Amino acid sequence: MVGDDRFRIAVLSDIHVGSTRAGGWHNRFLRDDPEETLAEVVESVNRLEPHLVLVLGDLSDTAAAAELERCRSVLEGLYAPWLVCQGNHNVTDDDDTSAFEATFG
Repeated sequence: MVGDDRFRIAVLSDIHVGSTRAGGWHNRFLRDDPEETLAEVVESVNRLEPHLVLVLGDLSDTAAAAELERCRSVLEGLYAPWLVCQGNHNVTDDDDTSAFEATFG
């Protein structure tokens, strides 16, 4: 893609770091380690050389701070600038978004 003057955007969604539902109805392609899958996706995205990466929600599975931090750690491997959107799995049952906000601003 080097020399291509079009603006390229990569889109990632439903990463669900922390999920233990490999092969389940929600994502039948999810493996036992969503972080490992995300790391492979980050490598693939980097090879495509996008100008921007959008990460569309559900970065974690349960809105736990540790899940969000692990997700961010892998996403920091992206070469292009990236933006995240909050998903319903990034909010606790009592509508607490503090872990997401602390991790992603």
